[in-house]
This record gives sequence, structure tokens and C-alpha cells, in this order.
Amino acid sequence: MNITNGYVLAFTAIRRVRTVLFLFGGWLAGSTLWSAFPGPYGALFLIILSLVTVISLILALCQAGSALFAKRWQLFGKRLILLVFAVPIMLISLPLGDYVHLAFLYPYYREKIAQTSKRPVRFKWGDQALSVLDGYQMQILLYDDTGATTIIAKPVQDKYQICTYRYHLIGNFYIEHVTDDPC
Repeated sequence: MNITNGYVLAFTAIRRVRTVLFLFGGWLAGSTLWSAFPGPYGALFLIILSLVTVISLILALCQAGSALFAKRWQLFGKRLILLVFAVPIMLISLPLGDYVHLAFLYPYYREKIAQTSKRPVRFKWGDQALSVLDGYQMQILLYDDTGATTIIAKPVQDKYQICTYRYHLIGNFYIEHVTDDPC
């Protein structure tokens, strides 16, 4: 093991990208909590995470500015790279929450699917509305191993004025959004 100045050199690379890893992990955790606890609680997680992200990006911007004035070009470059990659990292990690949610609860879903002979099997993932004023905005996990389920990219409105759209999650799992908003 190579130790220099009390630091293990294997961890110095991680230390250099810890803010990026922090943002990715934070947004992945936030999007997973949003998927597991939709509505006001999930929105609260995302608001807190957004504040933490804004604060860390402001700190990185201040560090980049001070490195620029001190003519520390290497530190300035690192902070600039962080600022350039922060938003794409957050955008990449945000949709991964549904996958993490499904992975954690997969044994439960497999058990319920095995107990049910009716296809497709629907699991309510919660009301996505932040308040009563938002109306009905349900997110449903759909399992269909028959192949009859299709993706609905453009929202479809039924005779009860309910809009539905569906996208493929993974394997035989789909996410379906049902809302009473006009399509």
C-alpha cells in the first residue's frame, strides 16, 4: 500500500471526484425516495436535495473563482470540469430512481406476481400530485409477461377524461401514468 503524507494514494482519486460522486449519489437517492414516496414527501426530498446541490455548485464556483485569481490553473480546471459535468450527472441519475426502487422491492413484486394468475399485474406506486389542487396523478408499476402491453408514448384520453401514458421500465415491467389533466 502506498502511503504519502498520511493519505492512501488509492483514495486520492476518489477525493478529487467526491463532489461529483456526492451529487450523483445524492440525486440517485433523491430520485429513489421520490419513486418510493411520491407526492409531497418525495417533493420535499427533491427540494432539500436541490438546495444542497445549489450550495455545492456555488461553493465550487467560488473555489474556481478564487483559484483563477490565485493563478492555480490545475485547481481552476478541476472546478470548471465539476461545474460542466454536474448538471448532466444529475440528469443521468434522476430517472434511475425507478430502477433502484424496483430492484429493492423486486422480491416482493415477484412473490405477488407468482400469487396472481391475472395479467397484467398492477402495483400502485402512489399519487404523484403534490397537493389536492393537482388532481389525480397516479403512477402504476405494470407487469405483463404476455407481451400484450404496449408503450403509449403520447397520452391517450378515454371517455372519462382520464389521460394515460406508459413507458417501458425493464424486462416485463412498465410504468404507467394516469392523470385527470387534459391531454
